[in-house]
Amino acid sequence: MLMLAKFLAGLTIGTTLCASPIYLGEIASVRIRGAMSSTICVMFNIGLLFAYTIVPRLSIPATALTFLIVSIIALIALWLTPESPYYLMMSGRYEEAEGILEKLR
Repeated sequence: MLMLAKFLAGLTIGTTLCASPIYLGEIASVRIRGAMSSTICVMFNIGLLFAYTIVPRLSIPATALTFLIVSIIALIALWLTPESPYYLMMSGRYEEAEGILEKLR
């Protein structure tokens, strides 16, 4: 069971680290695109630092609860994230894509 959980966590992290820079590249203006892309790496490393420093001091149920809370927050953020403007334009929904870009920029 633990191996399955680690596999799913690795799959999720890999997918997120591949998709996030692409999405940010679509929505960020040229002026801040580099800073936004490097923020992903910085936040990933802050999360690793948190996991390696704080988690060993917690009990197993407290660790599980901590990761559950972080996962729920990430899931809510993902749910609130608008659709990719590039995908909308490829689907012929130009007005919707333009509205999302105006809102995000």
